[in-house]
Amino acid sequence: MKKIFLLILIFLSFNLVLAQDNYNIYQTLQIDFSLDSQVSLVGSGSLNELMATVFLNPINDNIQEILSSEEYSSPNSQITSDGFITYIWEQQSTDYSFGFNKQIETTNKLYQVPEISFPYSDLSSDYNKYLQSEEKIDITPEIISKTSEIIQSEDNAYMAVHKIGMWINDNIEYNLTTLTEKASQKSSWVLENEYGVCDEISSLFISMTRSIGIPARFISGMAYTNLGDKFGNHGWAEVYFPEYGWVPYDVTYGQLGWIDPTHIALQKSEDIETSILYEWESSGQLNIDTSQEISTVATITNQGNKIISPFETSIVVLKDNVAPGSYVPVRIKVNNPYDAYLSNSIILTKAPGEIENNQKLIALKPRGEKETFWIFKLPKEAQEGYTYTTTIEFIDLYGSRESTVVTFFLGGESVTLEAAQEIVDSLEIDEEDSYSNQIVLNCNPKKTYFYSFEEAEVNCLVRTFNNNINGLSLCLNEDCQNFDMPANSEKEFIFTFANLNKPIKAILKNSEIEVRRNVILSIIEKPKIEISQIDINQINYNEEIKIPIEINSPTPLKNIILKINRFQPVEFPELQGTKSFTLTANSKGLNSERIQISIEYEDEYGNIYTQEYSQRIIINNLPWYWQLINLFRS
Repeated sequence: MKKIFLLILIFLSFNLVLAQDNYNIYQTLQIDFSLDSQVSLVGSGSLNELMATVFLNPINDNIQEILSSEEYSSPNSQITSDGFITYIWEQQSTDYSFGFNKQIETTNKLYQVPEISFPYSDLSSDYNKYLQSEEKIDITPEIISKTSEIIQSEDNAYMAVHKIGMWINDNIEYNLTTLTEKASQKSSWVLENEYGVCDEISSLFISMTRSIGIPARFISGMAYTNLGDKFGNHGWAEVYFPEYGWVPYDVTYGQLGWIDPTHIALQKSEDIETSILYEWESSGQLNIDTSQEISTVATITNQGNKIISPFETSIVVLKDNVAPGSYVPVRIKVNNPYDAYLSNSIILTKAPGEIENNQKLIALKPRGEKETFWIFKLPKEAQEGYTYTTTIEFIDLYGSRESTVVTFFLGGESVTLEAAQEIVDSLEIDEEDSYSNQIVLNCNPKKTYFYSFEEAEVNCLVRTFNNNINGLSLCLNEDCQNFDMPANSEKEFIFTFANLNKPIKAILKNSEIEVRRNVILSIIEKPKIEISQIDINQINYNEEIKIPIEINSPTPLKNIILKINRFQPVEFPELQGTKSFTLTANSKGLNSERIQISIEYEDEYGNIYTQEYSQRIIINNLPWYWQLINLFRS
């Protein structure tokens, strides 16, 4: 008997907008969550087994507790749950439906991160998988360079991660286009194009944190949006801080180091992963139809007690009793009462016409105070003899609300934008360390990858600004170079490493300054060609067919020869990146009911490699003798 064993991967679509209602003020939320999906059999034949594995499954963690759970299916199936949920059917039916209902309680947690030096010195190897470049969450020289530019000489892990989140929030636009709606784009694509949706924005954030040696992972889930007043599919990140644990970051929502309690985590992974995996075993010409979208629904059923904001906040108008049309500067202060790093967000709820974004994200140092400023333009219209007032109000993440009043009238002092900005500039405190504006260190691998048998070359660039800096030493592990730097200059250094298994740490210092960096190398044991699953399931025997094939190699290869069944070999002189082509042939060459590809290729050093790929295919009207031969082969 012929048996066909096939699989199909289904991904959750992320296209949630970034607006959300203020459930931030509740200590807990109880949420009813359900997932439902359906698959159908098409074609003719006999089913032996159909299995659906659902990876989107809420589990208990430090801010999420499963209160009750019920799985179901129709027809009845064998259901197992161990991190993910598996449904197995052995009876044949036209349609199969399955899903689960869960009651979840989420907690509004205040993450208090202690002082943690950066770069990390002794990180457990358990977290190495959260530092790697992946298919979607990739790490490129451009990402490494931009991240180094963002964090400069920051030596505190929490502040370094916050700077990355701030830069993405300010520079990457949330934009649901056809490209980002249909399929998630790579982090490098998002950086280049400067827009994306929630999963892509989170992917870039993860790529950047990983590029400086800080572990991060991707979270697939749901969160509430007030555009339609409902929950929607969403993606965010978690960052690992040694001796503290994982801390959530939702850059799309402007929640850095904290997330609101409407977030439901369904899957935690190194990359954007499959949501449902279908596998089936059958005889004949059975296939499955997975066109039904995954349905996920969440409803808030109970709101816990309201929390009191732990932060002290205040607002002051810096220039009052002014003329109509003036620009008015305002200062808002936030105090941190804890001996830990925390984040907060200031959101303007009333204003006479702000000229900036109405939200500012802030990181608070232990027992620290943070000042932030806005400049507003007042209305021009006014009548003689009247005094006018307008209210400026803000709210923080935890519901602390403050307001003040601005007074203006004809005859008041006219304040220009330049004058208002001068007031703000005189009060703003430069919180950068004493040397971040004096010297910059960038260390990047010469290549995006190295083979394990190569020596790795790392290029470091040191740049100074307004001051001479003497007595410097730059060390990459044990290899050190000593030098002086005049003002407004730059100097390049080259280091080579034969042992690629040892982490590379860069330290630039003298008696007054110290800048540290982790250098992340991507190590490849041997080159590999990836072949996308060929999008063809059934054909007729003895007919002209077109087989679309897509191959990809992240490393440069040459002299590539693809031998596909008994067809004429396909050759390419070189390959790096993706190449697509179509093979036109007679289906007689596929009489084994399997597409078999043998690939031979060379790396840039002339080393020769071979690789095999095989994929099942259904052939209608196959002659009886080939059916017999294939039976004996199986």
